Amino acid sequence: MDTGAVEQRTLVSIQNSDGDFLETPLVEVSDLVSKQDGDLKITEFETSGRAYGEFEVKNSLQAT
Repeated sequence: MDTGAVEQRTLVSIQNSDGDFLETPLVEVSDLVSKQDGDLKITEFETSGRAYGEFEVKNSLQAT
């Protein structure tokens, strides 16, 4: 495994349902980007001490 990046910050443009881009982009931080068997793999290490409840899953702004 070759490490490509650690804590890589990426800005992602987001469009609304009309196709217009929002003013503020989504900020995504990949914990680890590596190359395995010729493919890039993005690994997110979860640090939460508990799983999300049903309300949090439905209402969280975290991208899934």
